[in-house]
Amino acid sequence: MLANQRKRKALAYVDEAIEQTKNHITDCDNTLYLKTAKIYKDSMLIFKKGMSESEFEKAAEKAGYSWEMEDAYNRYEMLMRWLPNFEKTEAIRSAYEEILTVHEKTRKEIENHVFGFCEDEGVYYSDLLGMAQIGLSSDQLVEFIDAEDPMEIELGKDGNGKPFSENFRGANLISGISGSGKTVLLKNILHPLLANFLPDEMSLLLVDIGTGNEMKEFAADPHLYHGTIFNSIDPFSQFLDNELPREIEERRAQRMANKYDSIPIMLIAFNDFDAVADALGPEKAREIVKFLAWKGMENKIFSLIVSLRAFRPIFTGSMAHMRNVIAMECCSEMDSEFLLREKGAESLEKPGEMIIKNRSLGISPIIYGTKG
Repeated sequence: MLANQRKRKALAYVDEAIEQTKNHITDCDNTLYLKTAKIYKDSMLIFKKGMSESEFEKAAEKAGYSWEMEDAYNRYEMLMRWLPNFEKTEAIRSAYEEILTVHEKTRKEIENHVFGFCEDEGVYYSDLLGMAQIGLSSDQLVEFIDAEDPMEIELGKDGNGKPFSENFRGANLISGISGSGKTVLLKNILHPLLANFLPDEMSLLLVDIGTGNEMKEFAADPHLYHGTIFNSIDPFSQFLDNELPREIEERRAQRMANKYDSIPIMLIAFNDFDAVADALGPEKAREIVKFLAWKGMENKIFSLIVSLRAFRPIFTGSMAHMRNVIAMECCSEMDSEFLLREKGAESLEKPGEMIIKNRSLGISPIIYGTKG
């Protein structure tokens, strides 16, 4: 599961931080090792704080050291350089010891943290990494891990009337027959998501082909990719062939440079993926779904796919990699059986379904996702 991957990456980073801190401590120890040298120990036996060169020479003579005057002066000047450096090194080493303690404590917190009802929570390993360096307390660490993800939004109420939230970080499928409320649900997801991010933090690529311009209320939204809604297949096809590959390469380069957090989210929303599939052909459509489900997360490209028929072959094999699969209440029995089979019992904490209420229509979609 993604949460386990994030935890492994966080632990790997903390392990690296621990190793680097230990290396710094070793460097300090190597410097402080000079204190064990005979020249230092002999000099410190006669040195008193505030002692002048002549006083140091007299103390050496009184101690019976066979030092020439020039040699005594050299040792004295050496002490004047060494003493503050040793004090500074000891202070640095002490600080590194404290940092190491924080790193090791942070590692235990990450290792032992028990995730809540959804293992795939909004845990960003790079933020945990930063914590490992700046040294948050265990309470602060847990508070962050349990913090709300901006991709998690409230969809309505559960069966007991309590607010129900779902996280849309990844690929998501909404399926149901005409009139079941798919588009309304899509809008109810988009509006709060767009409100949670600035335009430079998330761009919306909205595909609304063959639906009668149902998404026109987003036409002036500043998050809109290139300021336009894809209402026909040709410009969207050009995006797939030309712009998307460049976008992926740029995002991969940022990932390789450990700048994942600085990559803005690209949210691709299809109001009618069936029209896209019919226009591009089943093989191209299957490639799109597979990319979004399998590779979208690592490139920070998330998706909301609305389809009339969830059991289309284009979704086969990619369903288990989707974050959420939502079947509207009035979907066919074939849809329900397909969704359960494709998601697989092993991908759920326990096989089952969760009923939520759409605030606007009062319809009840069924979510097959990471929650049991």
